[in-house]
Amino acid sequence: MMGIDEILKLIEILQETDVQELEVAKGDWKVRIARVMPAQAPQAVSGPPAAPVPAAVSEAAPAAPSNSHVEIVSPMVGTFYRSAEPDADPFVNEND
Repeated sequence: MMGIDEILKLIEILQETDVQELEVAKGDWKVRIARVMPAQAPQAVSGPPAAPVPAAVSEAAPAAPSNSHVEIVSPMVGTFYRSAEPDADPFVNEND
């Protein structure tokens, strides 16, 4: 049987050396002591840049019918709110 003093001595040896793991067997007893290293943040691995994908060639789109509306193309899609609250006055009125 291994006593607490012997186990503490093994821990001391582990702390004083560069040994990362120590396993000792004595009779029916087996003790394994390992040094726990602080977790490191995973490093981002960047691969080669992806080749640009050519835009699909489409047939000429038919011209949009002319009307009095102005089409606004947005780089972002979202929700449009005319006012801060459903019952509140709109931020901007037509012809302002």
